[in-house]
Amino acid sequence: MISTIDSSHSLISWVGITLTTFIAAIVADMAHASKSTVVIIGVAVFILTTLLVMTILGRRKAVEEKRMIDSTAKISLLQLRSEALLRGWNFSRGSEQTLEFTLTVSQAALDCQIEFWGRKEIDAAEEVIRSNPLQPIPAGHWLEFAVEPVRFVTSTDNYFTRSYEFPSLEKKGYLDLHLNREQALIWLDTTAESSRNPDLKSQPTD
Repeated sequence: MISTIDSSHSLISWVGITLTTFIAAIVADMAHASKSTVVIIGVAVFILTTLLVMTILGRRKAVEEKRMIDSTAKISLLQLRSEALLRGWNFSRGSEQTLEFTLTVSQAALDCQIEFWGRKEIDAAEEVIRSNPLQPIPAGHWLEFAVEPVRFVTSTDNYFTRSYEFPSLEKKGYLDLHLNREQALIWLDTTAESSRNPDLKSQPTD
């Protein structure tokens, strides 16, 4: 949507709209149309041209955003789990570190420290959901949702990782969770490590 002249594209667009409206009014005037008709034609051309330009720029922005999303290096949640294990985290059955880790990474998403992507969980066959593209998960999603800890530990296919609403579990979240790779690894070595419960670090990893 064109709201402010803050780029060369929007400036050129406004110039184009203005010129088109001006030319339409001149042509109507040269055709000896009445002043009211000239005004009506000018307003109509202005509105139609504006809508056309808004549509073009909107599609252009959508394409650019999709290109940025596709080009962002991502890491699956299970790959991040492997990276955490290499750093000494304990995700064995009964370990408190599982819940600690999933809550902490969910908080990082809420705090916009880590970008998340996933496939929206819908009432459809698995193959249909798998075929849907990854979508950016808005930070506000994590106000009510968190990374599901059981699937985080037990899944061997990243598709089954998900965000879930606790305690009602009624609202559907996202499946096949992915993260911004650079942000996730930095978080793992900084925020996650510093917030890790010192008492849990000494627990056996088997």
